Amino acid sequence: MIAVDFCRLPLILPPPSFPPPPSQGVDFTQAYVDAAQKNICSSSASFNVSVVYGSVYDLSLLKSLAPAGQSFDAAYFSGSISLLPEPLDALRMVAKVLKKGGLIYVTQVSHKQP
Repeated sequence: MIAVDFCRLPLILPPPSFPPPPSQGVDFTQAYVDAAQKNICSSSASFNVSVVYGSVYDLSLLKSLAPAGQSFDAAYFSGSISLLPEPLDALRMVAKVLKKGGLIYVTQVSHKQP
């Protein structure tokens, strides 16, 4: 899986291949979706990456993002898991749209405060 952080997005990404399959992002803040779409449009990923406004807790939304009749190989939370009100529920929800043996990647960055 290739993980790309466009903004503060939990991204659901398929594994690398050529041509790359579509990658999907979900964020619960419209301003972050707008910023991510701007970043996507100015990158070489614009042909196969999309971001939608929604909730990682919405199973029907997550299922709708998967290619028809398929599941995702992996999911990536980039610095967002600690911002979620129920992080374990988010992980469980994403796990429901992963293929058997699918992976969930989580990164978290700590910033020093002055």
